[in-house]
Amino acid sequence: MGDNAFDLAPADDYAPSVECLLPLQTKAYETKKAVYLKTKTDDEATPYKYSRLELNMTVGKAKLIVDMTAVTNPDGSVNLKEDTIARQQYIAQCISEINASMKNDTVNDEQLKGEN
Repeated sequence: MGDNAFDLAPADDYAPSVECLLPLQTKAYETKKAVYLKTKTDDEATPYKYSRLELNMTVGKAKLIVDMTAVTNPDGSVNLKEDTIARQQYIAQCISEINASMKNDTVNDEQLKGEN
């Protein structure tokens, strides 16, 4: 899976908050920041889930535009390299759980993706 250090969440040194200072300038500029999250779960087998937020920010004189991508590994591994097959399996599992929790309605793949 990922040999790239960017794809591995750090083992420790997590802070309760993150501050990102963006100086105002006369011309718009872009900056990027990766933030790693460690979230405690109620599952003893997977006590933590690790995530990476990739923030792409465009800073203007009176405007801030943030494009954010989040990657989370639901199995609790620190490996955050996207695994397309595992992602599709996870989506299928989520659909199954949603359908099981609903009495008369079902949700299909297109509805979950917002295509219908």
